[in-house]
Amino acid sequence: MATRGRVILTISVGALLAAFVFYPRQEVPPQPYPLALVWREAYQHRLPEYPHESIVAGHQGLAVAALWLNADGSLRHFSVVQAPDEAIQKSVLASTQYFRVGPSLLGVIPLRRSKLLYYFLLDQGHARVVPLNDLSQKAELLRTLKSRGP
Repeated sequence: MATRGRVILTISVGALLAAFVFYPRQEVPPQPYPLALVWREAYQHRLPEYPHESIVAGHQGLAVAALWLNADGSLRHFSVVQAPDEAIQKSVLASTQYFRVGPSLLGVIPLRRSKLLYYFLLDQGHARVVPLNDLSQKAELLRTLKSRGP
């Protein structure tokens, strides 16, 4: 009887190992993550530069970058999904090399999905980039745009 038990155990262990080896792992879907929190958790970031050709052309507006972060905060995926022009898109892409985030403050999340929002603004001859993930900067931008009127 002991031999029969060992055979059954060996077959069971073999089947279990085969399941791990031969069947593909399921990817964990990214969990949505608050925009303001991902900005606050960033320990290193640099604003994109406002490209000279965009300033000369008078291009301004919202640029949106989508990012996926691993549990440790490293970037898994980054893309610019909206930008006023190609030069601004390239500037936002270039700024990602300086974006570093730590682990989530909300606990272990295997894969986080969030966005970085930048508003490229031409205001009375001054060009500036406003990070909208920073809520105080967002409020300041809204006051500026409201004071301009329609």
